[in-house]
Amino acid sequence: MQRLPAPLAIALVTLAAAGCARRTPVFQDSFLAMDSIVELSIATTTADSAHAAFAIARREVERLEAVLSDYRTESNVGRLNARTTDRLEPETRELLERSQILCRETGGGFDVCMRPIKRLWGFGTSVTPHVPDSVAIAAALAHTGCDTYAITPDGRFAWRDSLAQLDLGGIAQGFVGRCVRDSLRAHGWTNVLVNISGDVVAGGHRPGGKSWRIGIQHPRQPDSLLTVVNLAASAVTTSGDYEQYFESNGVRYHHIFDPHTGRPARGLVSVTVFCDDPVLADCMTKAVFALGPVDGLAWLNEREDLRGMLVQLGPDRRLQVTWSDGGPPP
Repeated sequence: MQRLPAPLAIALVTLAAAGCARRTPVFQDSFLAMDSIVELSIATTTADSAHAAFAIARREVERLEAVLSDYRTESNVGRLNARTTDRLEPETRELLERSQILCRETGGGFDVCMRPIKRLWGFGTSVTPHVPDSVAIAAALAHTGCDTYAITPDGRFAWRDSLAQLDLGGIAQGFVGRCVRDSLRAHGWTNVLVNISGDVVAGGHRPGGKSWRIGIQHPRQPDSLLTVVNLAASAVTTSGDYEQYFESNGVRYHHIFDPHTGRPARGLVSVTVFCDDPVLADCMTKAVFALGPVDGLAWLNEREDLRGMLVQLGPDRRLQVTWSDGGPPP
């Protein structure tokens, strides 16, 4: 998970209560968790109802962060990295099993064992981010990949590489967003929108029965939106090279790595994926980013369950926006 709060890649676009007296108002809350900004929008009748919902959402986020964060030494993931346990919490096991499947499906384009690479570059550490030498990158890359770990038939975790490390930041936020939405739904709040630093999970609809609307951040103008779309799917995730990055000799180096090279993926500046599966939407933004504009677009076009928007810089440094087959949501 990210160590520093990143700008929200997706803005929640909701109806304000003012001027909508005949409609259920939308209440909003935000807080810091998972080293990210969490935004909540809930359509409900009273402020007391909204406050109760926000409290439930916060507790769920805190519970899952205590299990999944690789920055907490006492978490399940932290203890797996330290080799002090082989026991898996249900949430950890679900994500690790799913991660291996997606890693193989994408030909290694999605990998939750990139922690050695990220830390080598200085992301998520107290060290100033920097460009490491090629020998160090190759050495760290040897301890990544789909087969660095296994889950035994009796549900235990087994390392296959003594130096590998887990980082669930590329999959956990979509999962946590789904869990928050489902928890609120179980308590009677059905019309909700959860945004964890660009991973949006929707439940129900906004007042008036229409789809929730979201704004996709402009990757080069932090205070501007690139576009606003209806959220026809249950989830949407945006990842960009502007969330965590540094510049060296005029080159931007960001935290979305190509698992095949151990270097920041090139060719795209942001990727947005729409899907009814929040976990898949989260993972696929990173995989498509790593695959690049040509292969990434081809991958999206082959999947009927995914729709995506790819943004790259043209030769004139202007943004070029490409939608996968099907175009933007209606």
